[in-house]
Amino acid sequence: MVALFRWLIDQAMLFARFVYPLLRSQPLWLIPYLIATVIIWGLLSLVIGKDQTDLLGSGVPQIEAILKDQ
Repeated sequence: MVALFRWLIDQAMLFARFVYPLLRSQPLWLIPYLIATVIIWGLLSLVIGKDQTDLLGSGVPQIEAILKDQ
């Protein structure tokens, strides 16, 4: 999973190096780029869903409690 995450980050960086100069030279491409960004954001919010409500904060208090056997 970590390897996949790192690969996706690398691919996103390659994509950004291609897309951002294109958006600067042809600003009309900004509209489909923003639409695609909103669609991806929506899909990610569906994947994460409402079941992940406990994914807030740093997690430090929980780790400290585990280390103290609480």
